[in-house]
Amino acid sequence: TPLRDEDFVSPGPWLDWIRRDPLALRSVTAGFLRSAQRLTRRMQTAIPRLRVPLLVVLSRRDVLVENEAIRRSFVGPYAGPKRVLEYDTDHYVDFTNARPEFERELEAWLLEQRR
Repeated sequence: TPLRDEDFVSPGPWLDWIRRDPLALRSVTAGFLRSAQRLTRRMQTAIPRLRVPLLVVLSRRDVLVENEAIRRSFVGPYAGPKRVLEYDTDHYVDFTNARPEFERELEAWLLEQRR
């Protein structure tokens, strides 16, 4: 794939952990890509009908994700209860110093959904 381990985390223990992962996907076939495209189309068709609570977590400077495209094509048409959290980080928040804040907000969001 055109992805690099460094796209997911900054140098350090998490990067080392990803590099040692024996289940890491390092290459894909054309069939895999076709299947992924079909799955994406099915997701886009289903999004407006879904009603389960949706929490979307974004990192402001993530090189892998175009946040506005996510908001436009995924969050926008979603009809169920939804919330978007966006952190000023380079990568997904699990691997950054935003993790404690994310954990607090996730817990609060889960408690809200119980009602």
